[in-house]
Amino acid sequence: MNLSGVNLSRYTPTEPIALYVHVPFCATKCDYCSFYSTCPPAEEFTRSVVDATVDQAHELLARLGRPHVRTIYIGGGTPSVLAPRIFSRLATGVLDATGQQRVEEWTVEANPESISASWVSVLADLPVTRVSVGVQSFSASAREAIGRSGSEGAILRAVEALRRGGFVSIGIDLIAGVPGQSPEDIVFDVERAVALEADHVSLYTLSLDPGTPIAGRVARGEVKLPPDEAVVEGVDAGCRRLAAAGIYRYEVSNYARPGRECHHNDAYWLLEPSVGVGPSAVSTLPGGDGTALRLTTDAEPELVTPRSFLLEHFMMGLRRARGLPSDRVVERFGAGPEDFVPRTVARWEGAGLLRCSAEGLVMSDEGMWHLDGLLSEVAAELSPT
Repeated sequence: MNLSGVNLSRYTPTEPIALYVHVPFCATKCDYCSFYSTCPPAEEFTRSVVDATVDQAHELLARLGRPHVRTIYIGGGTPSVLAPRIFSRLATGVLDATGQQRVEEWTVEANPESISASWVSVLADLPVTRVSVGVQSFSASAREAIGRSGSEGAILRAVEALRRGGFVSIGIDLIAGVPGQSPEDIVFDVERAVALEADHVSLYTLSLDPGTPIAGRVARGEVKLPPDEAVVEGVDAGCRRLAAAGIYRYEVSNYARPGRECHHNDAYWLLEPSVGVGPSAVSTLPGGDGTALRLTTDAEPELVTPRSFLLEHFMMGLRRARGLPSDRVVERFGAGPEDFVPRTVARWEGAGLLRCSAEGLVMSDEGMWHLDGLLSEVAAELSPT
């Protein structure tokens, strides 16, 4: 990232930031994954990347005037694949770069098969508040269909190790829409997460990113995805089961017990200032004029125009169950969201898929399934004529 010639003073955060730390290593690469990662990692290489990431955190936070860091999220990749001493080196180095002893929320992603007692011990010595476990499915056939390693036994042992380490806030990530998966299979995965007393569940639908092995198999007709209506049926039934267990939807794909929502991700959805360090990490720094500065580790800085940044507010904010808040849009762009796209708001509100109030715009449960369609209309209405 070349910051020479970039006037960071216009984008120095005046509110607490979210800090993301990218760990680009995995034991193996899943068939659906399009993220940058290295498999398997050599220890000497991981150490050099970790040291560079810590150096980057020190430099970037210093350049931004040492803003208060509200949340830290160490993701990947697979952070738990790092040797315990190297993970400790990364985590303590990043925390030192903030100049703080702790943050309000600190999340670490982990895969069940690499959650060891020694790794949990290192985690427990840090002010980490929550762990997100990449289960994807409790079903062996579903994991095989997406090239996911591990076993149900490994999942159970991993969660038990985290409980013994004192971690109360444990999230479980699941994927719906896997080849061969029925609506009942989706509900089964949700039931298992509830049985493990997860307080946060992410239930994503499978995305066929270009260039991934599973996208190739689907394109060649070697495997078939479940019908869309079956995925909707399974996810809706899973949503009801989670709600019955006191785990409520707070974003399109995320559910949590009250008070256990991921504040780091909410910062992304509200486009609050965020700083990313590590390979492929991204920073978003809003300015005071409707623009934003986007910094990517392996790319040149990008100035996001007011029109593009406004569109991003619709794209991200409408994912939230609480919707896109008017006050945030007014503060940054001078008017409420409905003022920028009145035709789209009127049409979708009339169809019962969107609710408009003084507080902002909120999608209905049914509307969530049609969010892409609404965003297409928003983009068209925002386009200059």
